[in-house]
Amino acid sequence: MSCYFGLYFGNTNMCLAMHKDSQTEVLANAAGYRVTPSVIAFLDDSEKVVGLDAKQAMLRNPANGITNIKDLVCTSDIEAELENMEIKPKVNGKKNSKIESEKNGCISQYKTTDFLSILFKTMKEIACSHSHEDVYPAVVAVPLQFTQDQRELVGRAVTEAGFQLLRIVNEPSAAAYAYNIGQESYDTSSKCLVFRMGGTSLDVTVLQIANGMYSILSSVQKKDFGGHLVTSCISNFCASEFKRQYKVDITENKRSVMKLRVAAEHYKHVVHGSTNERCQVESLYDGIDLNVNISKARFDSLVHNTLLQCLDPIEEALKSASLSKSDINTVILSGGSCKIPKLQQLISNTFPTSTVLSSIVPDEVVAVGAAKQATLISYDEDDVDCFINLLSQDLFMKLLGFSDSPEELLLCCKGTLIPTVITQSFSVKESTNLKVEIYEGNSEDRDASKTLLAGLNMPNIPVGEIFFSFHIRSDGSVFVTCKDCASKELGSATVVPPHSPSCT
Repeated sequence: MSCYFGLYFGNTNMCLAMHKDSQTEVLANAAGYRVTPSVIAFLDDSEKVVGLDAKQAMLRNPANGITNIKDLVCTSDIEAELENMEIKPKVNGKKNSKIESEKNGCISQYKTTDFLSILFKTMKEIACSHSHEDVYPAVVAVPLQFTQDQRELVGRAVTEAGFQLLRIVNEPSAAAYAYNIGQESYDTSSKCLVFRMGGTSLDVTVLQIANGMYSILSSVQKKDFGGHLVTSCISNFCASEFKRQYKVDITENKRSVMKLRVAAEHYKHVVHGSTNERCQVESLYDGIDLNVNISKARFDSLVHNTLLQCLDPIEEALKSASLSKSDINTVILSGGSCKIPKLQQLISNTFPTSTVLSSIVPDEVVAVGAAKQATLISYDEDDVDCFINLLSQDLFMKLLGFSDSPEELLLCCKGTLIPTVITQSFSVKESTNLKVEIYEGNSEDRDASKTLLAGLNMPNIPVGEIFFSFHIRSDGSVFVTCKDCASKELGSATVVPPHSPSCT
């Protein structure tokens, strides 16, 4: 297998990425777009369409369209969820219920799994148009809040669509992996905030990255807060302008409202990338066209208050993780709404000392990360040798000049998985010269001699707390740093054992 795929599906759009020949690219659909609307519309004679065609079909007959499929997966009351949608298909039952679509007097029933399968089959068709493989291995990304049952439901749909499911991963982890956060050097530890604002929801997740591993420190989700609110700001302004010009209120006409929202959503996506600053709709109401000029500055003004509310979940997530803004090293923007320059500016201002990453298109970043992960877990274990690096000897340190009778301190035990990081702190009551000696040996045999690996001289250590950090690398070498309470580095060195690497 030479191609590996990453799948992402949201309430608004879905995206497919492919990793091939050490390159990851997002695959375009038949219309040339790199993201496909997550919309299904049922036509006459049992025909169904997906994507852009489905959005157009909903303008003519919204009653047989399905949107917000991701919310259908994670809700236990599907009927209540459908009541919040612009389209309301008939519902039979509640939990894991079937949705009925009536065509020419014939009723067809669909489960949530069926809708997912339809979406993933569309992705499979896109994959087949770009590559001709016997097997299509894939990793699919799902929200962090999905339960095990919901993940299994998604997994079944992916398999039914024709993909070989390798793993289901969390969306924040996939976004971080798209940028190789923590993967280029296992000797670093950092904190990363993933800000995802999609079409209908907002998530803020704080990750701890250490030794190439991702840990969730906190996560905050705000449902019903997403790009649809930005669309509403534009459509409400256009509706008021239309009423001012023609003395007609279109808010009572569902067809006109839907046509206006489609135009407002299109304007939202293109206003900052083109010279056209007009929101236009042909025959919006009673044969009257809409043609409203909205400059980029006016757009920013209309959505400013809405975007400011996006910052509240950030504060909530940081508080839950007991962190401050200065503790965040990297911020990753994910979700289609993060393409709005005004939102990017607000987030950059919120984290002035952090690196804000948006070089990968935000609504594609999760799919890219999932495709990269697929390459790591796609190898057959029978075909490759698997090695785990373990520390082969106990590691000790001795601090000379700190007390009259220095004692050996066990830093790391034999058999510890490496790479790893150990930290130690000491209190210095008066300025002095210190010497740090690092040994390896066997802690179980006290009579056995220990091998001195290195002695590090550190003159003029100031009064106060000092912190030692020992980064034990995969090759057995140890990178030692010493800092004072003001985070000023007092010294550093790399200790390389005189024999073969201390790992097995």
